[in-house]
Amino acid sequence: MPVPSKVGALLDQFDLSELPGELDKGDRCQGAKFHSPAPLLVNEVPLVSPLLGEATEDVVWLCPTCATNLYVYQFLMVATEGKMEWAVKREFGNLIRALGNKAWEQTQSVNNG
Repeated sequence: MPVPSKVGALLDQFDLSELPGELDKGDRCQGAKFHSPAPLLVNEVPLVSPLLGEATEDVVWLCPTCATNLYVYQFLMVATEGKMEWAVKREFGNLIRALGNKAWEQTQSVNNG
């Protein structure tokens, strides 16, 4: 869902370089299919946070809320040594769970490989 049209039209009149991200002019946030309200900004975020160890070059585009959710998911994976219960994982939603699991699997293969 893009930035609401009236907000986008007004923002288009200004230099946005001071904003802490890029305008989400489409479905750029990869953390959720549906947002309410629509995110206004997205940022390129490393898929693997420092919590998990050595970062890969993989990045994803996330709104600030989804970036925080991915970080918390990774924190819990580290804290539970990868044994976070399914009932807890479900509460993060399909896309954050998929991104978090991908990051976990990548770091486990690097750390154990």
